[in-house]
Amino acid sequence: MTGFDIKPILTLILMTCLLVAGSLAESQITASAGQPSAGSSGAADEDAQSMVEETAGSLEEGSPNPVQLNYYQNHTFGFSMTYPESWTGKEAGPNDMGLIAGFLAPKESSKNPQNYLMVQYESLPLDMNLDQYVAAALAHLNTTFPDLELISDNRTGVSSQPARELVYAVDRGSYKVLQVMTVRGQKAFIITFNARAAGYALMEDDARDIISSFQFI
Repeated sequence: MTGFDIKPILTLILMTCLLVAGSLAESQITASAGQPSAGSSGAADEDAQSMVEETAGSLEEGSPNPVQLNYYQNHTFGFSMTYPESWTGKEAGPNDMGLIAGFLAPKESSKNPQNYLMVQYESLPLDMNLDQYVAAALAHLNTTFPDLELISDNRTGVSSQPARELVYAVDRGSYKVLQVMTVRGQKAFIITFNARAAGYALMEDDARDIISSFQFI
């Protein structure tokens, strides 16, 4: 797109095994559902705690296998989310990729991950909106990955914010990606679930639950 000096971060989140292994801190996020991490306080934290408890309850109700959720909150970027205890949450170390946190699928190794969900951000020009960002991102993706197959592009919402959801395949269909993007202020937030195509459907429900739990605080 003309008029915007931006290099979309989206090309960096495909096939990023080295990024996940190198940038995510080794310490696991251990706060469990309804137990915000140390240092959280105030009304925002109480609201987030309520959200965690309600989410856990909805997953457990009527289910033969109740799901225990862990809680993650990031004060720097002002959001929280929950994830199943079978997933491993890791905070990002210093990096220039905009990576904030990652969540490894069950039994996934951080040394060579192929199935994971991550949260990233990108600073935007003052006058760039969501649709402009997505258009620029898609154009850059198609240039960088000629074999990219866009499966769906839908409008959705994240934490009461307008969002776009993309599903696409890369690497000759070997990997399938679910990506949700939203813009808040001068930052784009990108939540990406990357998986081997053969196992994507088995983890998709978990990934969508994690994404839908994302709340700005």
